Amino acid sequence: MCLDSIFSQQTKYTYEVIVVDGGSEGIELFKAEPQWSSVFWISTDTANPYISRNIGIEASKGRVIGFLDAKCIPSPKWIDNAMRSLTADERIIVAGAYKVIANSQALKDKAYGLLYLNNKKNVAKGYGVTTGNLWTPKNAFLDLGYFADQFVSGNDILWTKNAIKKGYKIMYAEQAIVVYEGQSYEKLKGSIEKYFTGIAIQHKNNKKGLFSRLAYLAKQFMPMRFSNFQESIDYRGLNKRSWLDKTYLWFIIWRLKIHMAFTYLRRMIGL
Repeated sequence: MCLDSIFSQQTKYTYEVIVVDGGSEGIELFKAEPQWSSVFWISTDTANPYISRNIGIEASKGRVIGFLDAKCIPSPKWIDNAMRSLTADERIIVAGAYKVIANSQALKDKAYGLLYLNNKKNVAKGYGVTTGNLWTPKNAFLDLGYFADQFVSGNDILWTKNAIKKGYKIMYAEQAIVVYEGQSYEKLKGSIEKYFTGIAIQHKNNKKGLFSRLAYLAKQFMPMRFSNFQESIDYRGLNKRSWLDKTYLWFIIWRLKIHMAFTYLRRMIGL
């Protein structure tokens, strides 16, 4: 469980735990349990992850903020391994590693995370990263602004991309690991709908030109490069699978990318 793992951290640092809840079922009974008495609980009526993150940032008292999704389980030395990469330089952001646990043994359910949850690759290539395992100086939000709370998905990637443009450096902390529960293939398709709706809205609000949006759309239709696919399955520990399994997974990823493209196209036309 996430909170159990946070309070079991083997760390030399003093830290506060802030949980911003957007109306989870049964949360009041959970909050009443004595082992969570030191948690700073904040409730919001809006189930929007960026509104929740912004509320948590405002409430925090520390110099550094570590973000986790509710379903993430941090490793025992997660805090220390992340903080090791942070220096006195206030323009350093740290992205940790994801260890994805598949939703089931079905091969198609192992596709979760192969496209986006490889922070080693994302940091090396200068891509944006997600807040499921992210550490940043609090002052970065005073400098760059908070998350755009009109979106429900994708804004953490946009925020970190903007940080890179503004001169911040994102470091990859390989030992700052969180275990991330994957979604089934069917649920993943639903998440893609939400994510690419957010991306389409962002592109419209940022006045991205038609040519740029069409280029982005065309890129989504393209299959994943074999080199990137091999890197992703190595990162996920799927490299010992048979060539038949790997081929099947590659086609599953391409099918997901096509679904992304059509979602983006529908939202682009409808906006």
